Amino acid sequence: MRDWEKKPRVDKTWVHYQAYFTALFNDNKRFGDAAGNKHGFERSANIKEQQKQKVAEENSNTTKMTNELCDNLREVAIAATADKEHIQQMTSANEDLLKNVKEQQKQISQLIKQNSELTFVLTKKENNSSKKDEANNNQGEDRNNGENKKSYGCTICGSVWN
Repeated sequence: MRDWEKKPRVDKTWVHYQAYFTALFNDNKRFGDAAGNKHGFERSANIKEQQKQKVAEENSNTTKMTNELCDNLREVAIAATADKEHIQQMTSANEDLLKNVKEQQKQISQLIKQNSELTFVLTKKENNSSKKDEANNNQGEDRNNGENKKSYGCTICGSVWN
């Protein structure tokens, strides 16, 4: 437990928790059952008992190996699940970003369209005002009988005065 507490906060995820404590549990199962016959006192036992014990140990070893294999497969499954979760989170984040980019592209297209319409209107207005200026200058010259006097005209109504 102390080793777990010493780990950085980043490593204290549910997936790491399961893997860490599963390994501790497996070690405890493997080395936790300390019987006297496994510590060098087998010679004092009966031969028949030793044979039975051998068969039982072989069966126990087979069972332990099977359990160990199951535990290892379970750990692989946990790791695969963690990978799937991370991939799913990244995929959903990518989908959200793609959605935002598409919305921004639509907004940019609308702004470009509005900008072109505004430019068209401004160009049209500029052309109209330059035509009115020409018309006003021409009217001023006509009233002055061809003399080049400066004339001033109203751009709204078109009347000219000297």
